[in-house]
Amino acid sequence: MFGTIAAAVAPLITKLATNGLETVGEAVAQKGKEKVEDMLGVDLEKEAQSPEGIKKLKELQEQKNTELKMLLEDKQSLDRQVTKRWEADSGSESFLSKNIRPMTLVYLLLAFTLFGILAGLGVEVPAIYAEGLRDFIYIAVPAYFGLRTIDKRKGKTK
Repeated sequence: MFGTIAAAVAPLITKLATNGLETVGEAVAQKGKEKVEDMLGVDLEKEAQSPEGIKKLKELQEQKNTELKMLLEDKQSLDRQVTKRWEADSGSESFLSKNIRPMTLVYLLLAFTLFGILAGLGVEVPAIYAEGLRDFIYIAVPAYFGLRTIDKRKGKTK
């Protein structure tokens, strides 16, 4: 789901960024095209196609700059809170707190492997489960290895 969404808006984000609409493009990347369109009251795809539309979007970006930045700051604040929570878990004495992320990652990868084996045997796995697992993996793998890299750079783990 997340990869499909990102691929769908990537050309729009590129078009916005190359036309001096970096804040709008970043908001689309982080909050979604529909949310930004609702806030600005325009169809981004349509407006990005003409010089007049680009000019209109630049004017809107200037007018709504504070609101756009607040959207981005909300996401950054949430990311900082998650990182602090993970850092607290890493420093905890509890076995479960220290190991829940790697255990979750192992579980997700084992489930993915099981789904692959089942598919190879001709067993049909309902799409909702396969897509849900894929989405969890899209989140868990980068989050786990990203935090491990940060922890290692800070010298918190071996």
